[in-house]
Amino acid sequence: MVGDAGILIDPSQEEDLCQAISKVTHDAQLRAELSQRAIHRASKFSWATCAQQTVEVYRIAAANRL
Repeated sequence: MVGDAGILIDPSQEEDLCQAISKVTHDAQLRAELSQRAIHRASKFSWATCAQQTVEVYRIAAANRL
């Protein structure tokens, strides 16, 4: 879901997490790039789509109830 708007790491790798945090903390250009990418990424989502998908899940659940 994050696409290119974040740094992906294996959360069980403590060193990778520390390096990613350090990178974002110390690199202003990286922070600015990730911020712009995040705004662009967020524009791909909408409450209308979320509501439609939620209704569809409820329909499927209701159709499959025992």
